[in-house]
Amino acid sequence: MPLPSGTRLDVEIHWDNSAENPRNPSSPPVRVTWGEESKDEMGSVSLIAVPHEESDLAALQGGVMQHRNELVRERMRSDPTLAKKVARLLSE
Repeated sequence: MPLPSGTRLDVEIHWDNSAENPRNPSSPPVRVTWGEESKDEMGSVSLIAVPHEESDLAALQGGVMQHRNELVRERMRSDPTLAKKVARLLSE
């Protein structure tokens, strides 16, 4: 599906981990965090993008990298602990 330059795709994923959810496997409810175990929250969204014209591949790749870098910078600004971990890993 062609998407014009600058298109934004937003996704929301919701879970009901409350006692009112009859399908909640935890009684009483427990805090669920991201992880790879079946008891963990594993919501994710994947997007596969290909340029309509092969000559647009470099621009698509550059846009994806720029957006990813902006997300990483924003996350590090909002989470000083993460920023320290990244700095430590980069210094090793």
